[in-house]
Amino acid sequence: MNFSKELCQFAIRNTAFLEGGVFEAIEKPLFRAVNTRLESRLKALGGWKGTYQLVSGETDTTIFAPAAWPEDKAGAMRACYKLGSGLIN
Repeated sequence: MNFSKELCQFAIRNTAFLEGGVFEAIEKPLFRAVNTRLESRLKALGGWKGTYQLVSGETDTTIFAPAAWPEDKAGAMRACYKLGSGLIN
């Protein structure tokens, strides 16, 4: 990623302010880096499964869970952690 840590933190903290301008230019690389870091940390722990594509991937979601947590018959996680984007009221 070609952006400083400080710039990325600023963008995350000020997404509403930056939505129409600067943020769009760094959004995908920033979230690609976040997803990659999360995936590598969980792989290092072992025993986790997930999809890491919030903002930057085809599914536009990052979900993960311990491998031992249950799945339905179709293979979808019944319980998981999920990262999303949106405003908190």
